[in-house]
Amino acid sequence: VEADICSADNQEFSKGVASLTFDDGWKEIYQNAIPILNQAGIKSTQYVNIEGPADDPEKLMTFEDVLTMEKAGHEIGSHAWNHQRFTELSQANIVFELTESKKALLKMGVKSVDTFAYPFGEYTKYSQFWSRNDYIGVRTAIPGMNDRKTDRYLLYGYELQNWMVFDPYLKRLVDRVRAENKWLIIIFHQVANPKYQYYTAPQDLISLINYLIRNEVPVMPVRDVIKKCYQ
Repeated sequence: VEADICSADNQEFSKGVASLTFDDGWKEIYQNAIPILNQAGIKSTQYVNIEGPADDPEKLMTFEDVLTMEKAGHEIGSHAWNHQRFTELSQANIVFELTESKKALLKMGVKSVDTFAYPFGEYTKYSQFWSRNDYIGVRTAIPGMNDRKTDRYLLYGYELQNWMVFDPYLKRLVDRVRAENKWLIIIFHQVANPKYQYYTAPQDLISLINYLIRNEVPVMPVRDVIKKCYQ
């Protein structure tokens, strides 16, 4: 179903496509979401910090977990070195967050780091300019559907919160992307703790994947959509 999503003589997507992205490198993603994705044959994009947002390192994936995900076909992208708001950083610190985080992931053993996701979804004009040196695309947290005219360094994404369950919220997003032939990027965080604002229940993830497969909506890592349709 991934064939002919876009071609050289087609300026639009020929059908809707989706990307499932997961932020922050939470251990719960590795424990709860990755087995669901692997069983369904779905490849995600995992945005990983070098030093994550958790106060307890045991809440985060290990480097071995990250490499295992990549070996299973999931894209590993950068989510900066520290989980800081780019709107509060100096230009020098922005360069560090963008550049050194990628270098660290590659040094860790990740084979390729092609895309970036802003912590908190926040960016500046300078970060938008500098990100073009290191990445082929960057994801924000601005809600919206992407088309082939979207700036690939300011990609839209729907950031899920605990009230955004499969039916009706996620189901409606899939119905929209099918009807409009757009690119839907969904942003997950924790997949376990229902007390967390940015939590998604594993069952909602399963329902979403089943619905995407049943409706033959291609699900591709962010990197792959960009390489296929934007370059």
